Amino acid sequence: MYMVFKAIYKDDKKERSEIATLFYAYLLYKSYFRHEILQLNERVGFANFASYEEKKTDYILDEYKHLLYKAAIEGFLEKGRDNNRFLEARIAPKESEDEIVKYLNKICNEINPKYKGNYDFIFHFIKQRDERLEKSYRHFNLRERIKRQSFAIYNFRNNKSNWENGDFLVGKVVGLDAANSEIYCRPEVYAQAFRFLRGHELSISEDVDSYPDDLNVTYHIGEDFMDIADGLRAVEEALIFLNLRNGDRLGHALVLGTDVRRYYEKRCYTICATKQVILDNLAWLHHKCIRLTGYTQLCGWLEIMFLKFFTEIYGYEHNNDGNIIESLLAGNKDEEKETLSDNIQDYYLSWLLRGHSPIIGLELDPKQLNEESCEIDKQWAFAGINQHEWAIIALKNERAKELFDAYHSHKYASIGDQGDTLTIPYIYLDEWYRLLENIQEQLLEKIERKHIAIECNPSSNYKIGEFETYEEHPILKFFNYGLSTPYPHHDIAVSINTDDQGIFATSLEREYSLMSLAIERSQTEDFKNSPRAIVEWLNRVREMSMEQRFKH
Repeated sequence: MYMVFKAIYKDDKKERSEIATLFYAYLLYKSYFRHEILQLNERVGFANFASYEEKKTDYILDEYKHLLYKAAIEGFLEKGRDNNRFLEARIAPKESEDEIVKYLNKICNEINPKYKGNYDFIFHFIKQRDERLEKSYRHFNLRERIKRQSFAIYNFRNNKSNWENGDFLVGKVVGLDAANSEIYCRPEVYAQAFRFLRGHELSISEDVDSYPDDLNVTYHIGEDFMDIADGLRAVEEALIFLNLRNGDRLGHALVLGTDVRRYYEKRCYTICATKQVILDNLAWLHHKCIRLTGYTQLCGWLEIMFLKFFTEIYGYEHNNDGNIIESLLAGNKDEEKETLSDNIQDYYLSWLLRGHSPIIGLELDPKQLNEESCEIDKQWAFAGINQHEWAIIALKNERAKELFDAYHSHKYASIGDQGDTLTIPYIYLDEWYRLLENIQEQLLEKIERKHIAIECNPSSNYKIGEFETYEEHPILKFFNYGLSTPYPHHDIAVSINTDDQGIFATSLEREYSLMSLAIERSQTEDFKNSPRAIVEWLNRVREMSMEQRFKH
């Protein structure tokens, strides 16, 4: 840069003009390139982020792409002091054991050996939209791909050569993750695979003193959603369907701290989503309302809206002769007439079943699963049944199972995928707000009780999420120990992360600085914190981040 300016300001006017023109062109190209690879616009939502994510390697020649691993891992680790930094690198799983081994060795061979103990890997499943075949169940193609990837991981972890060699490859893999757009791919899609991978037994020799016997789970959820109720329901699905437990983590989970009233005011109290999402939310909220506050006027309105959307999706069918078949919600004629509330409860139980395999029982059919079946098939089949107590109870309800099968039917799924709107009547707004705020608090208490951590990514959340300033980030709603805040006390383990530091042009140090500044700027007369208190809070977050590290 110095030499350029030196040349520009030399006496030779002709040379000065040429260099200045070239330098100006360089700055224009550099600015344009930066605009292409960094998310600098103000559009929110995951789709906007994904457009940058997909093209970030387009400008790198194939022969240099292997250096990305070295740059990403070493670039972070070398900034530490006394080799005190650790990194969890996320990689997409392959569909065969050989590919996994080759991929891991390729990365490890690029990294300086002195950092061997400072990084581990998490298998990072990629969420995708439903591209099912007409006669198959929801996300059939993706589920089959996930199954192949899961079997590849299983074989990789059960091959002695992968944990006996010098690199101890199996020991470098410490967890599972699923990320990308969550709107069109819910936790139910990964439920069987995650239960299978973290619960399977390793067939390794007994003379080994230490070996991996389980995998930790982190799941990205509650960052991008069609509606707050939809996002909160997704969080509970992750907890129930994936059987999350002590030591696991949730990625982002912004919906747990989103300002409910401001959210709906910005949208004129109108929900825009698919028919299926609206229907599911209505049944789920109805159940929550009864449990948290008892039967109220809002419950009555939820029932009416539920019937409307249920009829539009699943409705009444006709035989070939034109006669009407009973609705899926219609009770047995020999039984006493059921109330609409009873029917909603059946539907709620069918929602709980979604953590099971779409083909409940078939994989465990003795005709298909016998003593000759290989061990991997048996373990996969047993993982298809969600052992969560609520899910087991739901299995006993025959109507719920019928509704579950209908949910996975291509015909009904296609109708449910259609967009629609639902406006909350003014008379129910206050009750609606209180209900969702109560659900947020209930889920936070459950997460805290289960000792599940939350990964916070300030810059990423600011760019993708709904809040307009860093002061609105909900991290203080998750963990506010030692600080004066207007929020209920919670001691949930949190971490501050960069997410994708390339796209967001940030660093871990910058993320901590942003949150420190945000806390200072958000203070009021009633809630003040000294600089020392803020620093101590940040230090607790740093320590918790280290404690949350996945390791065997």
